[in-house]
Amino acid sequence: QVMARGEWEHEFEEGIMLSADGNVIEGTMSNIFIETDQLWLTPTLDQAGVAGVMRQWIMRNAYHAEMECIESNISLDDMEQAQAIFVCNSVIGVWPVSNFKGKDYFVSTATRKIMQHLNQHVSKLYLV
Repeated sequence: QVMARGEWEHEFEEGIMLSADGNVIEGTMSNIFIETDQLWLTPTLDQAGVAGVMRQWIMRNAYHAEMECIESNISLDDMEQAQAIFVCNSVIGVWPVSNFKGKDYFVSTATRKIMQHLNQHVSKLYLV
């Protein structure tokens, strides 16, 4: 991730890491969620990637945004077709993606809800 992050200067805030077969794994410093039809998908990390603390928290708390969250293989095409995208980690929290491959995205209602829930409970998060 450190080497990948060094591939650009300031034109991008985050990059996407892919598996050898072209599936989305994670960002260079974050986990990825895409929204489609009342469902959040996050990449399956059984072969590679880091299941971050914030990713785990969002998966456990998705119901607060009236969303179901499942792990799935995600392609770049899936990301382009998504209704919304956000990345997350324990430092940045939830960070909505505004543009991916030239397509503009807006912060969805569900993303706003999970961000609000996180902000209300962030002081109550404990790392084990």
